[in-house]
Amino acid sequence: MCQHPTDVPSLPPASRCLPWATEAELKKFVSLFDNLANVPSTGADLEEVHYIVPRTEENLIFGKKDKSGFFAAKTKTDLFLLINENATFTAILIAMYEGENQVSAEVRTAVEKMAKYLEDSGY
Repeated sequence: MCQHPTDVPSLPPASRCLPWATEAELKKFVSLFDNLANVPSTGADLEEVHYIVPRTEENLIFGKKDKSGFFAAKTKTDLFLLINENATFTAILIAMYEGENQVSAEVRTAVEKMAKYLEDSGY
């Protein structure tokens, strides 16, 4: 399912129609941060794939399925988007990976650094 706009000239043609999580999936995923303690018992779904969640930490969810997975980090401040003047959104970073433990460690570090950068920048 292609959910990304194809008229974004900054994206290379090959990445204009990658699988993307649905709006419903993303809303459900964002709500996981409301009660991180329960996430390992239920897991998480992204792009129609169910991931086990072996652990969570403050504002961090780690999902795994076979040799792939994701890290998701939530910034601690709210991000106001001009798309909807009456809504406030929290920035959530999700990075997917495929590979062994070394790859997952690198992805985790990158996600945590980006979340820290956004927080320090006021997001």
